[in-house]
Amino acid sequence: MTSSSSPQAPEPERTYEEWQALVAARDREIARLKTENDAQISQLCREIESSEQRTSLIMTNIPVGFLLTRLDSIMEAGNSIVEDMFGYPRVRLVNQPLSLLFPDLVELQESSNPIQLFGLSADGRRFPAEVRRISVGTPMGDRQFVFVSDITERYELEELKRDFVAMVSHDLSTPLASVRSCLQMIGEGVYGELQPDGIEIVDAVRKNVDRLVALVSDLLDMDKLETGKLELVRSRTTLEDVIGRAIEAILGLCEPKGITLKRQVGDDMVLIDSDRIVQVLVNLLSNAIKFSPNNSTIFVQAWTDRSFLNISVIDQGQGIPDDMKALVFEKYKQVKPDDQNRLKGFGLGLAICRAIVEQHGGTIWVEDGAEKGCAFRIRIKR
Repeated sequence: MTSSSSPQAPEPERTYEEWQALVAARDREIARLKTENDAQISQLCREIESSEQRTSLIMTNIPVGFLLTRLDSIMEAGNSIVEDMFGYPRVRLVNQPLSLLFPDLVELQESSNPIQLFGLSADGRRFPAEVRRISVGTPMGDRQFVFVSDITERYELEELKRDFVAMVSHDLSTPLASVRSCLQMIGEGVYGELQPDGIEIVDAVRKNVDRLVALVSDLLDMDKLETGKLELVRSRTTLEDVIGRAIEAILGLCEPKGITLKRQVGDDMVLIDSDRIVQVLVNLLSNAIKFSPNNSTIFVQAWTDRSFLNISVIDQGQGIPDDMKALVFEKYKQVKPDDQNRLKGFGLGLAICRAIVEQHGGTIWVEDGAEKGCAFRIRIKR
């Protein structure tokens, strides 16, 4: 059985006037859409013009070198400071890669902190520069603002300072070692017995000399790390051995304050420069002891996972303010709580720790402890 549908009624024929009305309505709709499109195009043109004016204003008045690049680092514009800095006419830079100005550039990551690169001018002169990149959206698509500062003068001053520190450190190390040796023999009575007051004075002088020797050692290490002259000697060793050596070196500092050291250490094998990692741990543990209250506990944890060697040193001291957590790893930066002003150092220890850890391809940071105090964390890729 087949189904049948009733035939549809034919549409009534429109009159000439009805067709005219329909066409007129469609003409009005087309005109309305055209008006809207024209308005949108005009607004877009104004935005582009405004954007170009803002970009031109920024490029003209900004006090550092400024480049506008695409996301693939192809330059589209630059200001007069870039022109003076590199010696290229600005028109020569358009559609050229950023590597024309920075041959060592691999990939410029977006960062709020500048990175140091060597720029190359048109006449072949290399100069140190600080470079910062910021991504921005524009009507033409995503772009990069690249800010460039010539730091030649600062770089030369830092070189002079490093050379001076290295020279003074080398010149001081030998005589200080001799003075320390003589003071030790005097204290041991090699040159005759001393009265109690004399022994106390000699001991105080020896401690001050020890501090100077430690400073010279830190300065020499810092110089080697900054100039790339400190080579790591990696060997396979156990975590237990590394942590044990570090704890043994600072046990004498724990006893006068009644501080207990607790460790949770695996017996995994790791490939590191064990002497340098022990140096890092001795510094972290010494700081923990220095700023911990009497009769408190310091925890040392070390373990490995599939990818990393992890080490933590956790104390129960006063902790570190949030605004100082990143700064403590800078040279000559120290946290100075009101009741610890007598415990002064030189502010190089943590900078050296960071340099050694980073040379191992790792990271070091500090965070708040679980209840109080702070926890220094180290993570080194295996």
